[in-house]
Amino acid sequence: MTNSSLLSNEVRRKLELFKCITRDLVFYGLGTPYSLLRLKRKAISLEEVKKSWVTVATSILKEKGSYDRFGVYVHIPFCVSKCFYCNTLSFPQTNDQSHSRFLNALEKEITLLDFPKRVKARTVYIGGGTPSILSFKNLKRLMEMISKNFNVGNMEQFMVELSPYTCSYEKVKILKEYGVNKVTIGVQSLDKNVLKKLQRPQNANLVFQLYKNCRKLKIRHINVDLMAGVPYQSIESFQASLKNILKLKPDTIHVNSFCPDIFTRFAKNGLTLNFSDVIRCKKMLDLAYQMISSAHPYALEDYSTDKENLQFYDMYKFNSSVLGLGWGAISHAFKKMYYVKDLYYQDYEKNLKRDIFPKLFAFQLTKDLEMRFNIISSIQEEGKIDKNLFQKIFNEEPEKLYPKELALIEKMCPVEKDENCIKFSTNTRCERYIYSNCFLDDRFLTRYAGLVQKNKNEYRNIDFQLSYLLYG
Repeated sequence: MTNSSLLSNEVRRKLELFKCITRDLVFYGLGTPYSLLRLKRKAISLEEVKKSWVTVATSILKEKGSYDRFGVYVHIPFCVSKCFYCNTLSFPQTNDQSHSRFLNALEKEITLLDFPKRVKARTVYIGGGTPSILSFKNLKRLMEMISKNFNVGNMEQFMVELSPYTCSYEKVKILKEYGVNKVTIGVQSLDKNVLKKLQRPQNANLVFQLYKNCRKLKIRHINVDLMAGVPYQSIESFQASLKNILKLKPDTIHVNSFCPDIFTRFAKNGLTLNFSDVIRCKKMLDLAYQMISSAHPYALEDYSTDKENLQFYDMYKFNSSVLGLGWGAISHAFKKMYYVKDLYYQDYEKNLKRDIFPKLFAFQLTKDLEMRFNIISSIQEEGKIDKNLFQKIFNEEPEKLYPKELALIEKMCPVEKDENCIKFSTNTRCERYIYSNCFLDDRFLTRYAGLVQKNKNEYRNIDFQLSYLLYG
């Protein structure tokens, strides 16, 4: 990072504010730069949401060559047990009747929303929680629900998260029959002692069997998720797990560093990482890169390409709209709003049982905010702004729109410009996150500066050394 002693006082103060924002983006597990948790949400009506989706649908259907690649996300909030490291909106619930009641609520949500069915979904992503916890009957019902209510024929990617201890051959088969072409298998570790400590009920045989079933049924793309740096995990244990996963030759392997934000049981129990924990995690990440690139370089993760989670790629690359269904899902209607539903699961289910749509809370969007979001995401993920793509999506030139923001970021890090691209020279991913905050709008920065001033003790001694290591 730029030596702060060489910066002016004004720029130094900005940099410190950007560090605070970045800390919160990591610590609070936020999904967008415009935090649904930190900014004031506005209660809105179902009619406002429906009107927004009609506007989005009309734009997609009428505008030739629209870059809004619409996707559907379905959140299944149940799991067998809450893993120590998990930060998702989910809770333990294995009762089949409870799952059926959730599907009743989900079906009612879809019916009341009445989304324009002419709009083709480029992606469908079913996540959680643990989607494969659903029984065969309920899983088939979910697939039928999606197929009946949305235009999902010949979509680019239909992705589902699977766990080895809840997914049978029959479940994979029904997923395949309904068009699922990518699965991500949550392995995390093959070390039985680590799994036991993390309260994750699986074993290596279940992992290998699920992988075998997916290959046998010709699922086009299989991803395997592993964790690095979780409690009780040694470098030797991690290496052994990865070595066995490499033998399977999955299409991609995602190695996720353990970053305990406030939603994990780890943090809720009052635990924190120390420096030696982070050094151990960093060694695992470096080892993973060496082992994967040596054995199967094609399996290295790369979110800057569309071989990965295509819905995520479309969101950050093109600001594409995503309809989030189920409790815990966030929705994004392009140039209209981000919104969430009832914050408590019981309210979500009870309201829909009475034919009442869940309470809705939105963060309103404008074209300017969408453009800023696009630039911020591009810097965070790729370290650059693609001027040609920005022009195609928004019909605007970033250098003309944001000269003040570009001038500020140039004082913090080296910038290279040509006719196609603006590149930012940073050493770590964490730095990209910090510098990207130059493009947050003034209202957000003013509000956040007040928040930092109000909570001086919380923000006074933020140590980014750990973040640099984890996000390098």
